[in-house]
Amino acid sequence: MDKVNLWEWDKKTRTMLRFIKVGDILCFKINELEEKYGYGILIAKLDGWFACKIYDIQHTDPNTITAKEIMEAKQLGKIFILDVYSTLDNKKHIQKGEWRVLGHYDNFELTPDEIKNVFFEYGSSGMKRKIDLLGNDQEISDKEAEEYLPYSPVTGDDAKRWYIKYK
Repeated sequence: MDKVNLWEWDKKTRTMLRFIKVGDILCFKINELEEKYGYGILIAKLDGWFACKIYDIQHTDPNTITAKEIMEAKQLGKIFILDVYSTLDNKKHIQKGEWRVLGHYDNFELTPDEIKNVFFEYGSSGMKRKIDLLGNDQEISDKEAEEYLPYSPVTGDDAKRWYIKYK
């Protein structure tokens, strides 16, 4: 049975890389000017990196999120590859709002739609490939590669700037 375990924002200011895993629920300060927090989840591990999905949930207090909200949340923006080491462990390159692991979704599984439709691209011109959330890759054209996000990690600051669009 699926179960979401949540803990307080102040419980873990840092999560060491070796303890980060698929199903970890993230909380992040949307910007440093106002007290608004967003939430997401690590949904797949790919070559030591993690694919991240952001939820359409915002709170002014990070501790007010509920397990029910997490389980019923919809995706906001695109799934991207998060540099969990820089974002959650050493936090060296995070300048615009804190990111923390705030819980864990036990027995988290990708949806069939995510497995079938989420890809990242890599390679050089004329030799492009796409990779899915299960790590399967295949050759694609340069034109098709334009449809996908790059298969490279971004920090939390870059994720907010490029992929997470709040109204």
